[in-house]
Amino acid sequence: MIRKVFKRLPTERFRNFLTTYKINPNYFTISRRFVSKAVLIGLFLALLPIPFRFIIILLLATITRFNIVIALSIVMLANPITIPFVVFIEYQLGSSLLQSDAHMHMQFSWQWVQDNYEQIFLPLFIGSLTLATLISLLSYFLIEMLWIQSAKKAYKARKSL
Repeated sequence: MIRKVFKRLPTERFRNFLTTYKINPNYFTISRRFVSKAVLIGLFLALLPIPFRFIIILLLATITRFNIVIALSIVMLANPITIPFVVFIEYQLGSSLLQSDAHMHMQFSWQWVQDNYEQIFLPLFIGSLTLATLISLLSYFLIEMLWIQSAKKAYKARKSL
């Protein structure tokens, strides 16, 4: 399990750091619920073409509890190298869901986006919400299932000793 990896880290220094700067230690908790929520929120925000994802995660952390480090790490998957491909897939998905013309001549330039904003906004919006929701929920339930399965396996191994 992932907890075994983090138990080897120097925890006393880390706890001193958290108490010195008055940071809630729940933001760094490694538990099934905290990790799965962090993946859910991180992937959802990573797949949305919006700015200031880090700030949104920090604001959401005040409302709900999840592992901030994992959520921020997952949000970093959407970087300047990967985001054009993700946006293109989201636009294609939105166009197919809306049954609109997805085969318009696309160019990767800011001028083209500004000129065709009205035509691409709705398919991109629908596609990004659909893809972000599906992938983040799928990963949430997958992590929950794998974590429970791993815990049951560890319990059986402990019980057989």
